[in-house]
Amino acid sequence: MQRRVLHFQLSTLHFSLYTFNSKITTFPPVPFLLFALLFSAITLYAVPLVGVAVEEGSDMPIPFVEVVYVSGKSLGQSDSRGRFEFDVDSRNAILIFARNGFDSLKVELQDYTDLLDVVVSLKSGVRNLGSATVVGGGVGEWQNPKEISMQKLEDAAGLRFDLAEHLSQISGMSGQKDFSGDLFYDGSRSEEVAYHLGLLRVPNMRHLDVGFPGNLSVINPHTISQVNINEHYGMQPFNQGVAGAVQFVPKNKADNFEANVSLGTTLREITLNSPFFVGDGFTVSARYLDPSMLKNMGEKFFTEFRKQGESCGDCQVSPSNSFSMSSMDIYANIFGSDSLYNSWAIAGLYASDDYSINQDLSTDLSKRDNIAIIQGSQIYSLASAEYRTGAGTNFFAGVVSQETADTLRDTSAFRKLDLSCQNKEPFCYFIDENRKEHLTVNAGVSWEQTENLGFALIYDFHNVSRKFPNVNAKLSDNVAQATGYYRLGDLSFGGGAIFASSRQEVRPLFSIDYDGGVGSAIFANAAWRTDWNAEFEGGKLKGKLNDGASLKAGARYSSRGMDVSAHGFGRYYPNPILPIPQAYEYYDERQSVDFGWVMGSGLTIDFHSLHRVAFQSNFSSVYGEYELPNGHSLPWVANSRLDMVSHLRIYPRADSLLSLILSHHIAWNRPLYNWHINEKIMKREIYYSGDNSSLFRTDIRFNLDLTSKVKIIFLNKIRFFVEADNIFSGLDVAALRFLGADNARERSLTVQDYDGDSRNGFNVVPFMAKGMGLYLQFGIEGNFGI
Repeated sequence: MQRRVLHFQLSTLHFSLYTFNSKITTFPPVPFLLFALLFSAITLYAVPLVGVAVEEGSDMPIPFVEVVYVSGKSLGQSDSRGRFEFDVDSRNAILIFARNGFDSLKVELQDYTDLLDVVVSLKSGVRNLGSATVVGGGVGEWQNPKEISMQKLEDAAGLRFDLAEHLSQISGMSGQKDFSGDLFYDGSRSEEVAYHLGLLRVPNMRHLDVGFPGNLSVINPHTISQVNINEHYGMQPFNQGVAGAVQFVPKNKADNFEANVSLGTTLREITLNSPFFVGDGFTVSARYLDPSMLKNMGEKFFTEFRKQGESCGDCQVSPSNSFSMSSMDIYANIFGSDSLYNSWAIAGLYASDDYSINQDLSTDLSKRDNIAIIQGSQIYSLASAEYRTGAGTNFFAGVVSQETADTLRDTSAFRKLDLSCQNKEPFCYFIDENRKEHLTVNAGVSWEQTENLGFALIYDFHNVSRKFPNVNAKLSDNVAQATGYYRLGDLSFGGGAIFASSRQEVRPLFSIDYDGGVGSAIFANAAWRTDWNAEFEGGKLKGKLNDGASLKAGARYSSRGMDVSAHGFGRYYPNPILPIPQAYEYYDERQSVDFGWVMGSGLTIDFHSLHRVAFQSNFSSVYGEYELPNGHSLPWVANSRLDMVSHLRIYPRADSLLSLILSHHIAWNRPLYNWHINEKIMKREIYYSGDNSSLFRTDIRFNLDLTSKVKIIFLNKIRFFVEADNIFSGLDVAALRFLGADNARERSLTVQDYDGDSRNGFNVVPFMAKGMGLYLQFGIEGNFGI
């Protein structure tokens, strides 16, 4: 009989502390707490088992150890740091611990006096012969460092709701673009990174980021089993963009029925994973962000309290309601297989969000007259199907639809208390607006004839529509791609071509990849990549194939809980696109560009002690330029003197009931651009502003996991957590700014016109607003069994 588990999570009860206008958002957790305490003395037969699996002799943790009853019934496996936590049927149960490369061990629980701190030592049965690992005469596979489980990503960082927060830990990721969830990869531009759900190419994030939890990722990380990073054509997915590919692998395994429910002031979520339905199982997820809580967070970025002057600091001011946002998504995946090792999966996703940043035009303290200065929405949906034969042939098809709308209005007049537009129509401050619709139909087939040889054919149909004031543009384009790969030992060769019908363009694809060694290894990659994009040219929307070359080399070392990876990289673009402002995208760029280049380095450190400490840090430094005619240049959009994400998790107790997670983020010196706009000839010209934006932030989180020998009715475990984000936001010491700051960030655009005559042109410059201040959140999670 399948075990059914219901995970109930009453989480994320928030309140915010700021310099002014402090608010406390309350949520009544008392009935739930009383319920938990009331039944804390009631017992059932199940016995909790908590412990860690380690290697005999070194005491290093062993990940993913299979644990079964002596009868053969499975309990599960240890996590990425060797820890396990199960409910066993009896205090006298006999278990088998097994892991490829280690001798299996029979454990009788009655031999342990305390089942909350069990240490199981497995003896290694591995002999290392060159690059192969031999176990009992068979060949065992080592874990590819480019295939990372979600469990490992959450190991040091703890629970995260956005995939961008997880991806920023991965080697090669070099930061996040301001006011978005877009990520750079080894110095590439964010739009050059290709994201895939299975084999279907998808967006990564929605198009607004306002801090925790802010803008959710399009894909719920709780529905993903692992993330694969691919940058050569010898591995799926084959459509890798100009920078490389990030593949989200859906959960296609369900041994038990599980239901995870989260109820809090900000995030409401339910995730179901079941081993029965049409096929072998299904996964369903739905998320919703509470608009009132998002307003409480978002207004801290944008609101300028123009009614509160020095002479009236205590006056009663009508609430500005400066920020509103709503966000939700629903995802379903049904999967199955047969006795011939054929497998299939069908997935669907719908997500939407809308937001509005409002400015109060009224100077009367008791009145409110709002106008939306920044406004937008997005609707995103997909449907996909995949079928894989036991012989290695894959068929896949899908449809992706994305609709976005944005409106920008000038904020400079508001900030200067310019009342010349008072009581006039809202378009007095209008900058621009746009609506975009992009429908992609995708189909493909791949053949993996042997382990070292394969081919793939991919077809994409793009239907793009964009609407601006007085400009409507549409485009339909057919894109076909053919690739093949061959592996020769540690070397992988990939090549092919991509074709776009709208311009009758053909571009080559090529990559060579070397990855040698298991513990200590060196790796290198060189590639020429091409990707399709829709671009404005001469007032028309056209499809274009953009090229880029990349080179990467580094070394990796793994030993006794320590993983270190360091590499250098470079990129070359023969005809790059200059950064485009959100407004005036349909204007032609007056600046021409000869070529672009970027170079940098990255370092990733991952350390785990037995079961007391987990540390993970990802560093990168990027510098590049757009080379313009006449010897001029422009800083590369992904430049950053230092980008760093670090997580330290400490377990003070041996039974690991209490853990502390310390997180630190740095994004130092990202360039800001200005544009000169000439409406008469509908052209724009880009300039480097000379300014940069930076982010410094430190967060801290406490988890208390209460697991007892006494099982409460329906309740297996309770977790209490408290988190403080940007704890040094008020620190006003220049030498310690790296710990945290108010972090002025680029949030939108504003207009500058020094002579007041827009006919001779004007400038569009970044609108800078403060980032997240001190933000506290706390909550309770409960794991229930039925």
